[in-house]
Amino acid sequence: MKTTDDVIIKNSFINYFAGLKAGWDSLKLEERIKSGMLSIEAFEDIYFRREMIARTASTKPYIQKYRNSYYALRGEDFQFRVRENCIIFYHNTGTTHGSPYRYDTHVPVLFWWDGVKPQKISREVYSADIAPTLAKFAGFGFPDNLDGKPLSEIAK
Repeated sequence: MKTTDDVIIKNSFINYFAGLKAGWDSLKLEERIKSGMLSIEAFEDIYFRREMIARTASTKPYIQKYRNSYYALRGEDFQFRVRENCIIFYHNTGTTHGSPYRYDTHVPVLFWWDGVKPQKISREVYSADIAPTLAKFAGFGFPDNLDGKPLSEIAK
């Protein structure tokens, strides 16, 4: 098996052993990675595993959105946030998704059937609210522990 002394491994994983061999503990290594990445104009912030699994409140912008989608058992050692309106990956077709900015997180939801009056719900709702809304409207039960809740404006 070939070994490498690269500190950053593909897909945002860190080779902490290589950092230790270079004389950096994990915090110093993460600080060096963060400093290097933030020197590139495209990057706005870096969120390390320890920050994403922490249960304490944070003042870092958008970190809660990253925490909500982070699964520690399979998650990377760090995730980065690119600047708003910046795309750093190229695809032949389509675009990217997954930034925490409104243009990526705002998803219009439309319910259209007899009996639903035209309206705009101005409060924040979530895509997880769609299934329990449809279940309640159709008269089906659903578990209480679902992430989503029925939209009372639709399923009365």
